[in-house]
Amino acid sequence: MKPIAKLIALVFAGGAAGTLARYGVGLVTNWAVAVVVVNLLGATFLGAVNGLGSKMGNHFSTDGARAFWGAGFAGGFTTMSGLAGAFVLLNFVGQPLISAVFIVGQLVLGVLLYFAAQKLASGAKTTASSANGDVAK
Repeated sequence: MKPIAKLIALVFAGGAAGTLARYGVGLVTNWAVAVVVVNLLGATFLGAVNGLGSKMGNHFSTDGARAFWGAGFAGGFTTMSGLAGAFVLLNFVGQPLISAVFIVGQLVLGVLLYFAAQKLASGAKTTASSANGDVAK
């Protein structure tokens, strides 16, 4: 199998696994909670995968692992369409403030969770001097 074909197959397999996991979350809760849970867990997970992948020689530093776990699993697990659909539905039923909090809250929390997971997984330690942007490893 050619290298690009292998990566495509890994993205496909990871995406199928992530989609099944997202479906499972939806089975145990309502759709609005499921959208929030999968998006925030997905952002955290992707941050951890990328943090682990930053360590050379680590399993997650390979192209195949990043294809399966990053683009595949995390991409299949999270749901931008669910987020957009919830935003539109909440606006349609006359809840524009809730819809704004729903979308902005997930964006802000998702970025913060991604960043925290990436830093933890990469082993980076923030020091007192990090106010200048220096990070000790």
